[in-house]
Amino acid sequence: LYDPVHDPATPRRLALAADLREALESDGLDVCFQPKVELATGIVRGAEALVRWNHMRLGRVRPDEFITIAEHTGDIRALTMVVMRKALAQCRHWRDMNLDLAVAVHLSARNLLDLHLVDDVSAVLEEAGVPPSSLTLELTESMVMSESTRSVDVLYGLNDLGVRLSCDDFGTGY
Repeated sequence: LYDPVHDPATPRRLALAADLREALESDGLDVCFQPKVELATGIVRGAEALVRWNHMRLGRVRPDEFITIAEHTGDIRALTMVVMRKALAQCRHWRDMNLDLAVAVHLSARNLLDLHLVDDVSAVLEEAGVPPSSLTLELTESMVMSESTRSVDVLYGLNDLGVRLSCDDFGTGY
C-alpha cells in the first residue's frame, strides 16, 4: 500500500533536495564535534564529526532526513566531502594548539561504492596537512557485511592509505 512517509518524491523532500544542494554549495551545513573520551583515564582522545543543517525556513532538519535525501539524489559524495573537509580542518586546528586529537567521520553505504573515495580522502588529508592516522572512518556493521566487491576494494584502498576504519553500532545488526 502507498504510504507518503516512504515516498522519496514528496514535495517536502523534493524541496529539501534542492535546498540541500544549495547548502552544500554555499557552506550552509555545520559540523559539530562529540568528544571521544578514554573511559579509564577520562582523557579526550578525539572527536566524532556530526553534520547539522539549520535550514533557512524550516529550522533544524534531522540528519537522518537530509542524509537519506543526499543518498537518493547522488549528493552523498559532496556531503561526505564537506563534512570531511571541515572535520580535518578542525583536526589541523587542534594540532596547531598542540592537541593530538583524532577525528571520526561517518561513511554512507553509497560512499563505499564510490571508486573515487580513496583519492578524495587522500586529497583532503593532504589539503588539511594531517596524517592519515588522525582520521577514522566509521562504517556500520551492515555496510561491512554487504561484502560488495567494490566496497571491499574501497576498504582496502582506505586501509592502505593509512586511515583508521571503525565499525559503528557494532553488535546491533549482525
